[in-house]
Amino acid sequence: DGLARDAAKLARASGARAVILEEALVSPVLARAARTLGAVDLIELALEGGEDYELLVAAGPAFERSGVARSFRRVGFFEKGRGLSLRKTDGSTREIGERGFSHRG
Repeated sequence: DGLARDAAKLARASGARAVILEEALVSPVLARAARTLGAVDLIELALEGGEDYELLVAAGPAFERSGVARSFRRVGFFEKGRGLSLRKTDGSTREIGERGFSHRG
């Protein structure tokens, strides 16, 4: 569970680098959850948490132009390379690993 875990899996399977956009992570739902939980790092909660039951979908430009895409939220993109990074709102990036909850024992 968690965006970072699933994005890393997609990147690895695609042979590409996934870049998650920090500004896309703090949604009204996440902000409400943070208020309920107390003082938490919203970005870390978005990257590692899984209790919001969101689905991660990788789609190309044709999908983004379709009417269906309006009901989705773009949280990042793929580029050449390997791994997973977070592009912060100031334009800098930081590597993030595959982290989150594993259902394996």
